[in-house]
Amino acid sequence: MIISFFGHSDYLYMRKNDEKIADKKTILDYLEKLVGDKKCDFYLGLYGDFDYFAKECCQEYKKTHQNCKMIAILPYLTSKYCLDDYDESIYPPIEKCMRKFAILKRNEWIVENSDYIICFIKYTFGGANKAIEHARKKKKIVFNICNKTY
Repeated sequence: MIISFFGHSDYLYMRKNDEKIADKKTILDYLEKLVGDKKCDFYLGLYGDFDYFAKECCQEYKKTHQNCKMIAILPYLTSKYCLDDYDESIYPPIEKCMRKFAILKRNEWIVENSDYIICFIKYTFGGANKAIEHARKKKKIVFNICNKTY
């Protein structure tokens, strides 16, 4: 099972501390219901507030669920990343894409290779929203923690 995460890069500015705590609980409860003790890979981005928040949630989940792996999905080969917190990294087959489209193409690859998507989408513009639109076209199961909708 592969679960990916998408959300707005300004997530931390949009949410009060008590809302972030509630969002983390929502994600952890959803993962418990969905994954339990099954084998699971978490596909994570490396940019923006929600990516960091999702990473924290996955780290917490992994503390009690050893069958999960955190995988950083890289948009660029030429950038240096701190990958210490991840179990592995993947560079999808997007090397022929222009650099300015790399994150968009990486996100499309993540969607196409995911079974479930957890997101925080509040407004209808930006890269996270484009990824979720792509996910819906591909008939992926999407759970938006912003309004707790599927």
